[in-house]
Amino acid sequence: MYIVANFFSSIVAYCREHWFKLSLLALILVFLYKKELSVNFKVGSKEPKKELKDNKITSTKNNPTEEVPLSIFGSEGTLRRKTEEMPQIDENAKVSYLKRFAQVAVAERKKFGIPASIVLANALRQSYAGQRNFATQSNNHFALPCTEGWIGTSDKYGETCIRHYDNAWLSFRDHSLLITSGSFANLKQFGDKDYKAWAKGLQQNGYPCSSAHLAEDLIAIIEKYRLEQLDKL
Repeated sequence: MYIVANFFSSIVAYCREHWFKLSLLALILVFLYKKELSVNFKVGSKEPKKELKDNKITSTKNNPTEEVPLSIFGSEGTLRRKTEEMPQIDENAKVSYLKRFAQVAVAERKKFGIPASIVLANALRQSYAGQRNFATQSNNHFALPCTEGWIGTSDKYGETCIRHYDNAWLSFRDHSLLITSGSFANLKQFGDKDYKAWAKGLQQNGYPCSSAHLAEDLIAIIEKYRLEQLDKL
């Protein structure tokens, strides 16, 4: 009994004398443990499943994280024609918007077979580079209107009913579902690289909330910023 008591007394005395070193060691161990947990989580994480019910997406997954080189965006050239809808927007704001959603566009191409260039150009055009109230207030980057089958949240802008999304990614996913089904289903025959055919097809098949120059505008945006390079990733 005396030996045990003496042993614990020695431990207590050591801890009192070296409390600073012991505290520092404990903090280091905690930091390393948390870092290991974080790495394991990232490596072992899988894309959550999504459910589509009556055209309403129920997933709340964040934007995809595939690495995309952002140096492909240049500022050469000018648009061949100004769109009827998009106002004058700072060039830096446009490039920043394209960089922000490039990864999402590539992920949508891989999943649905839509040219990433088309996805990104249409988002830029319809959302005014993310500055349109549809995008800032409703997370709707494609001016997607309410439809008869839409049971999700919606917002009213004047007389126009616009779909409301919890985040921008859901808007991109709903856009992909729209232009690969129904009257747009035939566009999949053009593959994921023929952006000109897709642009013309979107206009001919009546993409909602668009002007008579949709195809020309999309092609001009893609070629100005060389977005077709995203279709090769």
